[in-house]
Amino acid sequence: MNSDVVSFEAVSPAYPEMLLAAGVLVLVLAGVLFRGDRHALISGVAIVLLAAVGVFVATGVDGLLFNGGFVNDAFARYMKLLVIGGSALA
Repeated sequence: MNSDVVSFEAVSPAYPEMLLAAGVLVLVLAGVLFRGDRHALISGVAIVLLAAVGVFVATGVDGLLFNGGFVNDAFARYMKLLVIGGSALA
């Protein structure tokens, strides 16, 4: 079986998800380290992170990754933006 991921540029359709995963890890670590009254700051940074990911999703490129397991097309971007908007509102 040949992999379709041969370089970091080849996974460009998944850049928003990678940014979101890295940001969530940083936010969870910040939540553990900054106990106390930092909840509002962490929530604000989370909303900014979701907005940044939303911009990357809206301007994303079409593509298939992982032998068709990851699809990025217009409908996928629309659904991702709905989920990101709902997450930001929650």
